[in-house]
Amino acid sequence: MCDHGEPVRAVGFSPCGTKLATAGAAGVTRLWDPRPARPSGSLEPPAASVQALAFSRDGTLCTTAHRDGSLTVWDADRATLLGRVEPDDPGPPAWCVTLGPYAQRFATGGADGVAAVRDAYGRTVARVRHGAPIRTGAFSANGTTLVTGGNDGSALLWSLPPRRSPG
Repeated sequence: MCDHGEPVRAVGFSPCGTKLATAGAAGVTRLWDPRPARPSGSLEPPAASVQALAFSRDGTLCTTAHRDGSLTVWDADRATLLGRVEPDDPGPPAWCVTLGPYAQRFATGGADGVAAVRDAYGRTVARVRHGAPIRTGAFSANGTTLVTGGNDGSALLWSLPPRRSPG
């Protein structure tokens, strides 16, 4: 058993299954070695309560989405903060977060039925309206398509604009 020590809002395994993350209502994210369920690190929040979390495809990054609309990016191997992404247009709290390939884009969705796709600098690059609260999302392998899953029982596919350079 993993005793997080506060109400757990989000959980996730790294893609290879060697790391487990639990995120709590107070904003603390804990990393675990799932076998034999022992703590391997704690990520102290510079932000509000964690609503959702996701690992990068290679398992080296853990991203947490917070009640205030911000995202934090953690080094999952060292349990250290790499950065905080402040959205250029904060919306309601995220219910889900997903990372695109190479962690160059993040998508969040929530109760308002809108998925916001942001670049690593927090700029909104796309907004799509699912039409129902969004519970889950995922990027295609090449990052050009986002799928959102909603409370209405639908999974919708969205074409995304090409990635642009910073500036």
